[in-house]
This record gives sequence, structure tokens and C-alpha cells, in this order.
Amino acid sequence: TAGINGTVSVSAIQADQKILIGGLFSNVQYESRSHIARLLPDGIIDLTFNPGKGVNGSVYAIASQSNGKAIIGGEFTSFNTDTVKNIVRVNEDGSIDPSFQASISGIVYSLELQNDNKVLVGGYFSAVNNEAYFSFVRLNTDGSIDNTFERVFPLSETNKNTIYTSLILPNGQILAGGNFDVANKYSIIRLNADGTIDTAFTHNYSTVRDLARQPDGKII
Repeated sequence: TAGINGTVSVSAIQADQKILIGGLFSNVQYESRSHIARLLPDGIIDLTFNPGKGVNGSVYAIASQSNGKAIIGGEFTSFNTDTVKNIVRVNEDGSIDPSFQASISGIVYSLELQNDNKVLVGGYFSAVNNEAYFSFVRLNTDGSIDNTFERVFPLSETNKNTIYTSLILPNGQILAGGNFDVANKYSIIRLNADGTIDTAFTHNYSTVRDLARQPDGKII
């Protein structure tokens, strides 16, 4: 029975089969929900998830954690009554999780959660936690920058690279897709677990918006 008065850009199924949705909307089944909401498995709105005023802009990415918390990314500057910067982690009840402190200067399009709960963040941005950092970053569980992860994109004021999607492979390598040009790689790149570029992967495309892995290991 899900009915939403705007655009749903992303959804994520939680461990209990409830469904987080994000996008650009203000109402879900006649309940006020600003751009983020949760549905029960049958599509009914889950009223136990109450984000208050929600976010004040578009949600483009959601990463659901096994403990019921979720990281939300997009283009927004507030969550409920708190000032945030395009990324926030919420508790299972929809309240903000203050133990996660991160800020992204730009737009977050992609979130991918590793098994150790570190999070890969992709998008079009120029700073992370007020430090110059472009397009793709790995954050620790508290939102701090994981400096063990190689910086893929050069620090340059002319950097126009954008990551729209990422995918963690079973061997720990990472595929990232978007619209970029780095190290003669165009719009799709494969990284090693430490963020260094896997030079053996040489496929190039124009723009990549989404990635998925088949059971046989082939990539769509």
C-alpha cells in the first residue's frame, strides 16, 4: 500500500526486512515524512521510525547496518533539528546517532558498507570533515576519515570527477562507477582493498550510474 507524494531515489532492506526509502518527498501514506521513511515488509509505513522533520534536501544513498542503524547520504544540511552536512547516521527509531560525526562538502550519491562497518562514500564533493578530499573516501565507524585508504582522485580545484555507485567484491576489491577520468580510467575503476588502483582492470565507459554482481561473478 506504499504511496509517496514525490520521488523515491533509493531503498535499502534492513535485516528485519523493513524497507528504508529516501528521495524527495514530504508525505508517505498521509504521514508527514521529509525525504526519509521506513516501510514494513507489507508496504505499510512503519510509525516506530520517526525522523521528526527529516532532512531538508534530497536523499540519494542509504547504507543499512546489521544493528538497525543506517547511514543516509544526499544533498541536505539538516536532519530533524540538527545541523548536518550531506551525511548522517540514524538509530533504529529514526533519531540521529551522535556517535557518527562526518561532514561532506558536496553531494553524496553512493554509500557502501564493508563487513567491518567502515563505509565507502562516493559523490561529487571537495572536502570531507573540512579536509580537502575528492569524490571517494572511506570513513571509520565513527565518521572519521580512514587514512589507510588511498586517495583515488587528485586534489585539484579543477576536479570534476563524480562517483555515482560502488560495489564491494567478495575478494575485498571495490568497483566504482561514475563520470570521471583518473589514471587513464574512464567512468569505471577497480580498486584494491587499500584503495590503490588495480591496473589490470582497463574497461572504460562514458557514464556508469549503477553496478550489480551476478552469482557467477559477472558485473552488470
